[in-house]
Amino acid sequence: MLVDVANRAARIAGAVLLVTALAGCPGRPGESQVEQERVDLLRADPVLADALEPPDAYPGWEINDGSWNRSEVSAPLGLWRSPVPGGIAATEAEGRIAEILATVRDSGWTVLHARCVTGSDGWRWAVVGYKVAAGVGIWFHLVAEIWPDGKGSSSILLRAPNRRDDVNPFADAPAGLPAGQSCVERPGVVAPAEEDGVYLELASSYTEGATSDPSHR
Repeated sequence: MLVDVANRAARIAGAVLLVTALAGCPGRPGESQVEQERVDLLRADPVLADALEPPDAYPGWEINDGSWNRSEVSAPLGLWRSPVPGGIAATEAEGRIAEILATVRDSGWTVLHARCVTGSDGWRWAVVGYKVAAGVGIWFHLVAEIWPDGKGSSSILLRAPNRRDDVNPFADAPAGLPAGQSCVERPGVVAPAEEDGVYLELASSYTEGATSDPSHR
């Protein structure tokens, strides 16, 4: 009898420990309410108002106890399929990208860095920056490219911190580039390459204790 009671008590204790352990396990992708709220915050940003299609969204999640991914939302903003030989001119494309960047600035984003490259395989523009929305520090990466045949595209990616990160990775308020002071916004297409500002990135994932690139947060 005492053996049965002891065995039953041991089984109950084991079950309690198992439930407790499961309750403390990191959530699987998309399970965290905080991460879903971060995705919703990114989706609601005005820079996505003119996206060509609904944005792709990926809530952040914990890879293991010391490593996690951040929430991301991305969408295409422009797609150029020129019907004439030679296609869209690089100067016209850069003008369209400058218009997108103006919308980014008008939406409250700080532009940190811009890089413009001209090569035999076409033209490429990339811009990054951040802002604080609803108390959360979020990051953007705008890219565009035009190929020699005049076809091209532009897209934007937005990223938010994981619930295990500091809620605002940009609490030090890094200074940005004034309007008109990036290679995207200045008149004329650069050759072969030009960049302005200081590059900072909210990395897609974070691992505690790992040596990180100083430009990553």
